[in-house]
Amino acid sequence: MFYYTMRTKILAQVMTILVITLFLCSNNVWAKPALPPREGAGNPRQAMQKAEDAEKNHNHQKKNVQKLENIEKLRQERRKKPEQQTPPTATLADPAQKVYTSVDTPTTIRLAIKVEGLRDIGGSNNNVSPEEFAAMGLSLEFRRNHTGAAVDHYEINKLGDVYIITVEYKWTPSAAEPGSYSFDLLFHDTETRTEATRIDDVLYVEVSSMPHPTVTVPDPHQEVRTTVGEPTTIRQAIMVEGLRDIGDGSMNVSPEEFAALGLTLDFERNNTTAEVDHYEIIKRGEGRYLIIVEYTWTPSAAEVGYYSFDMTFRDHQTMNEGIRLNDVLYVEVAPE
Repeated sequence: MFYYTMRTKILAQVMTILVITLFLCSNNVWAKPALPPREGAGNPRQAMQKAEDAEKNHNHQKKNVQKLENIEKLRQERRKKPEQQTPPTATLADPAQKVYTSVDTPTTIRLAIKVEGLRDIGGSNNNVSPEEFAAMGLSLEFRRNHTGAAVDHYEINKLGDVYIITVEYKWTPSAAEPGSYSFDLLFHDTETRTEATRIDDVLYVEVSSMPHPTVTVPDPHQEVRTTVGEPTTIRQAIMVEGLRDIGDGSMNVSPEEFAALGLTLDFERNNTTAEVDHYEIIKRGEGRYLIIVEYTWTPSAAEVGYYSFDMTFRDHQTMNEGIRLNDVLYVEVAPE
């Protein structure tokens, strides 16, 4: 009986142990803890992350390439744009001039062009050096008998949408340079990438082999007194030396005949032109001429007062500008 009872208890304990073991096994309590995933191609999650990163990097590089391509495209379009622009038009602002000068005479030549359709280069500027002009992307070449002439400076005046560009050129012809010269202009806006505009025969210059004449007043500052209503004949002389040959002996010539000789001698009363009756020309030696202007004036009651007279002489064949002589004569007009 005792043996039977012990065997029953042992079997019951064995059965309990078996049940507990089966329960634990079914719930994986004794299973080894999971190891963290190893890095490598064999890890699906890591491979997926790498693929996503690679795709992002590829897309980023693609965007950068596209951006660079767009920038280059814009640059190319910008380079092509000037070629598609309409070039500005340049014309002579004034009719072709004719200038007279002589050897060893400092001569200043100014010439203006009108430029329409030019891009904005700023406002007016009266003294632009050739270097500053080039920095604006502009070129205005002055040529004397098809040979480049060194420009002194440029003047730029903006009138609305039109630019007036004046070139100033200084030249002292040497003894080896008498003769006839024609001047051309070559204008170019380099930013339009178009051909330059050429304007031919904008100026003609005659250089005489005779030196520039000198003019003096033999009897300066004469004083004449007259009254209202009294016809007054005024005679004033100048001496011209170094003048080309305009004839021998003595000549009385009208203003028209005097002009036909290529000469002008303006007579001004208080800066107002006085109409000359005639000129007397007397040759006093080689290249020396005494020229007398005669002027008749009958002052009115409204002309009472003091007057000063000036004279301007010019030989159009040898001089670019006239020689002005101020206050050569004074006249007092008294009332009746």
